[in-house]
Amino acid sequence: MHIHVLGAAPFGHLLAFHLRRFANVPVSLFIKQNAASTAQLHAGKTTIRVETAEETQEDSSILCEPWNPALRALERVVYNKQGSTRLPSNLPLRRHARPSLLAASDAPINALVVTTKPTSVVSSLRLLQRRISPSSTVVLLHEGMGVYDALIREVFRNPEERPHFILGSSSHAVWKRDTQHVVHHQAGGFTFALAPDFQGRDYEKSQRKEVRYEDRTLRLDDVYSGSGDSSRYRYLRATMEALLRTEQLSSRWLPMAAMQRRLLRQCVIHSIVEPLAALNGCRVGALASQLPAKRIIDSVCREASAIFAAQNASLGLPTLAGESGLNTKTLSSEVLRYCERYAGTRPQMAFHFDTGTLSDVDYLNGYLQTLGVQYNVPTPNISMLYQMVKLRHALLQRGQSMNPAARPTFGQGNWE
Repeated sequence: MHIHVLGAAPFGHLLAFHLRRFANVPVSLFIKQNAASTAQLHAGKTTIRVETAEETQEDSSILCEPWNPALRALERVVYNKQGSTRLPSNLPLRRHARPSLLAASDAPINALVVTTKPTSVVSSLRLLQRRISPSSTVVLLHEGMGVYDALIREVFRNPEERPHFILGSSSHAVWKRDTQHVVHHQAGGFTFALAPDFQGRDYEKSQRKEVRYEDRTLRLDDVYSGSGDSSRYRYLRATMEALLRTEQLSSRWLPMAAMQRRLLRQCVIHSIVEPLAALNGCRVGALASQLPAKRIIDSVCREASAIFAAQNASLGLPTLAGESGLNTKTLSSEVLRYCERYAGTRPQMAFHFDTGTLSDVDYLNGYLQTLGVQYNVPTPNISMLYQMVKLRHALLQRGQSMNPAARPTFGQGNWE
């Protein structure tokens, strides 16, 4: 059993550290191939440091592999999924390709933890697709919704060749002091759930109504029962066991329905907090004390709640009750609680504006807007935030200054 971690997100490095230190499984980081990483990649190992208020710990036994998307794309041209060369021997591209690089790291991936930006997940997994098999497990850890659906639709279209998926979410406050040095600023929780099996295995069999109430729980034996069971599920169980052993992260396995509600709540929270704080140039905590912000929060939560109610109605499920956590009042309270908990945090979307990179808005407001269209629910406030982020990004792409003093106002200068 070997776990790979893709992406430079702080929580991804924190999880890699805990998987290696406490779950005692081999862990490999994909590290971007450049001049700064040459020594690490040559040694095949790297060190992750985790700093808390009490101490700084490090682990030097983390393995590493080069991550070079351009080279991976070339590899897809030269080799097919089975590893055979697809180009004629006399073609210059094949003759001059560096076989040692193109053939490097071809070992199958048992488990892959993905912490890249949602906008990069599909393209990244497409580049690794040749190393991912039906017995592999992919753990998705990112903000937003719709990435799992995009992977099923665009990368793993054939159910027979599709890996297992685990959807996860973290509320730990983590930031990076350096490339491989993370600061665990505030403890939270780490929850995850198994996506439904396309071959029909019931991972939550021990929670069904037929089981006595006091015996209902999620059991690893329902995932893979050991000798005599299909080997396709062996690494899935091993991955779940490893994640559950990261007890210091307050890891918890949830039923898929509960995880879905949690992910939808987080999508609503980030669809409000990220655009509002980034567009207004403020910290997250500033939103909780401003009446205009609270009005926008209530309006977006009202629209989101209506979307989820319509979605449930279309599926023949009961109307959302208070305990679902997806009603307007609970969603608004969750947003305000998030603003207070992470009061001093600068929104991730603001960093995207700074660097001119694509934000995650398509997987936040864009996802909710699409659901609104699908279930015929108007979403004027959600859509307005979405379009404002898109406008800001377009202006930044064109090099337009965001400084109001950079241009004269009407009445200044020689306007004709």
